[in-house]
Amino acid sequence: VRDSIQAPDADIQALVDAWQRGDRQAIARLIQQQMQAQGGEPMLDKMLWQRNRQMAQRLQQLLQQQAKPLFVAVGSAHLAGDYNLLDYLQQAGANVRDCWQVSCDINIEQSALLPQKMDIAPQ
Repeated sequence: VRDSIQAPDADIQALVDAWQRGDRQAIARLIQQQMQAQGGEPMLDKMLWQRNRQMAQRLQQLLQQQAKPLFVAVGSAHLAGDYNLLDYLQQAGANVRDCWQVSCDINIEQSALLPQKMDIAPQ
């Protein structure tokens, strides 16, 4: 967090611009560059990839415990790049819709986003 606060304005603006465009590749590149500079591959693994897998597993549990849609908010870095949260959920059988820049209506009767059983395996 401290490094993000102290990041040059140009770095932060580049990330905001990429987010506004919905450019996941640019977000992934910017975040990975920053994390590589701070701690290399172990930092990426610990701060993003492992957390994405853990979040996907927890979302699986939550979604299987309730019949209603679930609203989840995460930082943009978790939606982009290698081992992102969306990929984990899709690999586990979730019906994932990209609502980044478009409105997604949810029909409660057709909101079965996950199969009865979902497995999210470690990479």
